[in-house]
Amino acid sequence: IGILDTFVKIGAYYFHERVWDRLNFGKRKPPEYNI
Repeated sequence: IGILDTFVKIGAYYFHERVWDRLNFGKRKPPEYNI
């Protein structure tokens, strides 16, 4: 059960990161070339 819980948390975190990156893609994104 512990291993399954770990996989679920990792999967949820990975999915959350992908969704958050997609949501913030059109919003404020500082240009990397403008230092």
